[in-house]
Order: sequence, then C-alpha cells, then structure tokens
Amino acid sequence: IDNNDSADALSFLEYGISIGSDISSNYIDLAIIYAATDRFDDIRKLKEKAGMLKSLSRDNIIEQLNNVLLLYQSVLTPCFWSSLQPESPD
Repeated sequence: IDNNDSADALSFLEYGISIGSDISSNYIDLAIIYAATDRFDDIRKLKEKAGMLKSLSRDNIIEQLNNVLLLYQSVLTPCFWSSLQPESPD
C-alpha cells in the first residue's frame, strides 16, 4: 500500500467508525493501521467506541482489538527484540 492508499483507507475507516459502524473489519483494519504507525492510544479509543455499540458483534470487536494491541505491543517491545538476539559466548 502506498502512502495515498493508506491515507485514503484511514479516512474511510475513521469515517465508518464515526457514524457508528459495527462492521468488525472496519475496527480491525483501522487498529492495524494505527498499530503500524505506533498510535496505540487510538486503538484504546477504538475499544471505547466499540464498547458503546449496541450490537452482537461488540464483544468480538473488543476481543480482536485486544489481540491487535497484544500482538503489536509484544512485537515492538525491547524485551521481545532482546529475546531474539543470540546469547554471546562467555
């Protein structure tokens, strides 16, 4: 995806959320874009918005957003990266 496509997707998905969409892929795709740009607070805000939904998909959306947060934060933490480094011989 080039920068224009990402910007367009971001605008489109944010608009969908702002009008009360309960389509889980809108939330998850937006969370992935946010995570890729280190906007984890915005994912937390998405969780808050999802929590206000009066839809059967609400709990599933929140669970998937939690999974995105866990996945991206674990991949980006220094502890994770250091665990991938080979141990130096003593």
